[in-house]
Amino acid sequence: MPNNDVISAVAACSAKINLTLDVLGRRADGYHEIESVVQSVGLWDRLTIELRSGNGINVTSTVDDLPVGVGNTVYRACAAFLEASSLNYDVRVHIEKGIPREAGLGGGSSDAAGVLTALNNILSSPVDKERLLRIAASIGSDVPFFLIGGTAVVHGRGEHVRPLPPAPDMHLVIAKPSVGVSTAWAYRRIDESASKSSRSSIKAVQAVLAGDRAALIDSLSNDFQDVIEESYLEIVVLRRKLLDLGAEAAVLCGSGSSVFGVFPCPMSARRAADEIRSECEFAEAVSTVGQAIVLEKCSVQS
Repeated sequence: MPNNDVISAVAACSAKINLTLDVLGRRADGYHEIESVVQSVGLWDRLTIELRSGNGINVTSTVDDLPVGVGNTVYRACAAFLEASSLNYDVRVHIEKGIPREAGLGGGSSDAAGVLTALNNILSSPVDKERLLRIAASIGSDVPFFLIGGTAVVHGRGEHVRPLPPAPDMHLVIAKPSVGVSTAWAYRRIDESASKSSRSSIKAVQAVLAGDRAALIDSLSNDFQDVIEESYLEIVVLRRKLLDLGAEAAVLCGSGSSVFGVFPCPMSARRAADEIRSECEFAEAVSTVGQAIVLEKCSVQS
């Protein structure tokens, strides 16, 4: 790469929802064993990535209080990729946030997968797929899913991903109350509770394989939902509001605090999002998508 060249790329990084989330117990290593059917949805962050000759990583964001050093998943993904590829570049990444934070939607994990995908693509794949998945798992439990995207069932702490055929299309409202939920706190609460997992992922996988939308909606569940709603009335109110507005089901996203409602058509989802927007921090009508990371642009400037 000539010294004055700048390689740039733009990556769109989707959110995810957990159609099911079964927490099966705490493991000896301190992590929790989960099983979950995960789905990419059309709510996006965008990364602008620039590579120059040199050394260093610089991350900026449209969100003032987002960590930009080693506490940021994008920073760690850049560092891990450069080490794995034995390449030296000055990497600059700007994150345009569209996915709410502390919402259970996986924005930080998606961004990490986005930068791994973009770097590997623009540098002609110096890291093979299996190693890229290992790098992703070292950054965060959700990151491997975003390298694959679409519809998948995940196991372990989330790092083992089995792609599924595309789930039946769903029209959603994703809404976040004015509170956030710490993932560590959510797992502590579920450890303290006496509840047993619903084990709904098996039914959801069967519904996806059969292309049965009604059965899939019937299987939607989240083991975190009851224990989190005991402490956060705002989430209860928001989820019930979605049901009152015509949602066929309304379920907590990940470990919270956002919820998603499934609606019969795009118009009913848009109407519900418009109705609820003034009552919460975020509300948007979206649909399921088949790809988690989309490279929108790649260019070289001299």
